[in-house]
Amino acid sequence: FFIAAPVFAFLVLGKRPAWFPIGVLLFSLASLFFIFGLEIKRGAASQSVLNKKPSVVESIESQEDGKPLTNFRVATFLTGEILFRGVLSNRIVGPDEIAFFHKELLTNQIGELYGLETMFGFEPFRTLRMNQLLDTVIAPNTTAVFVPEAVRQGGRLDQRSNVDVIRAATIEEKIKDFVSHLPLLSMMNVKYILSAYPLPAAQLHEIQLPASSLPFTMHLYENSLVLPRIYFTEHPVFWSGSERDLLLEVAKTKDFRTKTFIECSCRELPVQSLTQKDSVTIGAYKNGFLDVSVESARGGWLVFSESNLPGWRAKIDNREVPIYTANYLFQSIQVPPGIHYIVFSYLTND
Repeated sequence: FFIAAPVFAFLVLGKRPAWFPIGVLLFSLASLFFIFGLEIKRGAASQSVLNKKPSVVESIESQEDGKPLTNFRVATFLTGEILFRGVLSNRIVGPDEIAFFHKELLTNQIGELYGLETMFGFEPFRTLRMNQLLDTVIAPNTTAVFVPEAVRQGGRLDQRSNVDVIRAATIEEKIKDFVSHLPLLSMMNVKYILSAYPLPAAQLHEIQLPASSLPFTMHLYENSLVLPRIYFTEHPVFWSGSERDLLLEVAKTKDFRTKTFIECSCRELPVQSLTQKDSVTIGAYKNGFLDVSVESARGGWLVFSESNLPGWRAKIDNREVPIYTANYLFQSIQVPPGIHYIVFSYLTND
């Protein structure tokens, strides 16, 4: 109506003043902005929805009791599926309500707004290796290097396609697959898991969530076998073979605390290299920077669970040392015996 009325007047009126065309144009533009504003208001959630912390964030903060939330990661399991099955497929949901659901389920990296780092948002950059490893969590033995059909449809020659991803799977199958890869999640520093379904695993301890207005029950678990963000490995396994074979070895490993794959043609340290006196104390940790004080009676390999992207540097007592890739993704350095001050920095964050 706001657009048609001035256009109709412009066409029908026989005698028009000189300013009439400009007036019609301005009125039409104003009408468009008015309609656009109504659409924005109708489709946008109010800021007040995000002002209150999600119940899962409050529960995790209570569990950590003031400790930094940057020392671990959080994973979600089938939260998007339960939202679709339980709500979105049944009725139309308004913007405030859908924003509330996404906030409570920590979808779309929303946890970052509250200081939580999720499994799928390690750093600003996602590497090919990270994508491969996440695919491996689903089906390691069916990751193909070359799929003719994908290439015929425009895919790259070296494109990796996980054929099991498109296979229909029951909830029971998904739960079994997820639980079987808890060692891999532990290596990725996943300490808390928000799940749409109960997870039967001895290493997972359920935390009672406060009552909420979600139309379905959510489960929060603490992973008792999670590895710290930085630690001395008990047994380094030096790898110089193919990436594909390493990927499969990492996928089937059950205990990364006692077995760490380091891509290096180095002299292997003895298994008993660590003692009870070995310690790692974090001084400062923020995006692109970590400084730690370490004490090790015999020295060893220190693993820092940040992606080993180009641009990272490591210094021991202000002396730069090489960084090697650990467990297909992360950083590791060799530390000599004694007390040392170590800094990991990305580019100019010295």
